[in-house]
Amino acid sequence: MSSPLALAQGDKLEDICYQSMRYNVSVQMAANSLSGQVRSHYEDEAFDSGKWQGISHEETERMIRMAETNQSSMQFAIRYQGDDSFANAYRSGYINDCKQNPDKYISN
Repeated sequence: MSSPLALAQGDKLEDICYQSMRYNVSVQMAANSLSGQVRSHYEDEAFDSGKWQGISHEETERMIRMAETNQSSMQFAIRYQGDDSFANAYRSGYINDCKQNPDKYISN
């Protein structure tokens, strides 16, 4: 979920949707990575994307902790890491749906 701050700053909807997807994936991957190196990479991605969207470091940490105990998030991360066609389809589907339905992805 992206913040309205990005829209207020005049960013393009496509950029906002990309950052929302990046944050969503990065949080889940940081929480459920198969290795420490991958976890570290995705934590950095989540914090960077969160900052871009106006999401605090503390909120991103909280989201990662929540994803660590979420079975759906674990299943997503395993599939995302092991299936490139799934990962590519997820990213493009997320961005396309966000552009069609921004209210689902941009919180007020």
